[in-house]
Amino acid sequence: MTNNLNRLLCSTLFCIISFTSFAQQSFEGIIEYQVEVKSKMKGINDESLKRMFALSNTLKSYIKQGHFLQTSESLSQYFIPERKLSVSKFKSSDSLYTISYDEDSAQVTEIKKEKKQQNILGYECKSITIKTNQTRTTFFYAPALYQDPALCQSNKLGQFNVFVNETQSVYLQLIQETEYSIVTYTAYKVKAQPLDDKTFSPPALPETKYEPEKLIKNPVYKNGDTDWINYIMKNINPDIAAKYMKIPKGQKEATISAIVEFNISMTGQVTDAVVLNRKEMHPAIAKEAIRVVEESTGWKPATANGMPVDHIMQQKITFMCREE
Repeated sequence: MTNNLNRLLCSTLFCIISFTSFAQQSFEGIIEYQVEVKSKMKGINDESLKRMFALSNTLKSYIKQGHFLQTSESLSQYFIPERKLSVSKFKSSDSLYTISYDEDSAQVTEIKKEKKQQNILGYECKSITIKTNQTRTTFFYAPALYQDPALCQSNKLGQFNVFVNETQSVYLQLIQETEYSIVTYTAYKVKAQPLDDKTFSPPALPETKYEPEKLIKNPVYKNGDTDWINYIMKNINPDIAAKYMKIPKGQKEATISAIVEFNISMTGQVTDAVVLNRKEMHPAIAKEAIRVVEESTGWKPATANGMPVDHIMQQKITFMCREE
């Protein structure tokens, strides 16, 4: 599950970029978006996934001559063309995390300009869908809000350079679908105004390369793994094994392991416990394995980018019976 989260977080940071504007005078100003996140992962709800992505209900995008700043309650992300990288400042961190403009390795597999259009905030928006081996992203863009492709050629994150080359515009709605989620950004305010260059300067903090695995922490039971194993051993009912397991002829003992999958919620609660191999055992044994997991308390939730999130776990619980 952690590897999936790593890919998810990387993919999201690549794509939460200011696919926005410039003009014949390139657009300069601020666009504000409503943000909706839909989880496609079992056990991970929409709110938890939003936290994993370091998103909030709204996103504000500042735009000026190839420079971008996107801000939410938990993340400020700067795009700096002179350095060809993005710089992220998470609310919970005193460091800056960098991603090179060349780091997105997703390959574009299809570009399709579609006939469907819609009016957003009085702007007539056309649509384009860009598919990669990882994402399917549909943009509704406003040709009236010009964006100069020459200012964005080096920014490959989220295929931004491809989008600008194809549209020379700002998007007012983005719908991005991956294996794990659907994320929608819809503009609710567009304001053209001059912006100070200082707006696009990150704070003076130490910089390090963004590595998702270093910003993900798994759930912890009380004081750690030893406490968790001790809890299971002390609380499992040994009579269940004696009653519902058979010792093969010629042997003196028998064992069976229940593989329990469960979620530790962002509040530290156990939810959605199931035995994945329940067909291999008596239902009473599977029920006992679930009971022990569900009754555990004192979990510290997982965190991603410093924010508590849901996390799917698996635990093998072994039942044993012996001849008296």
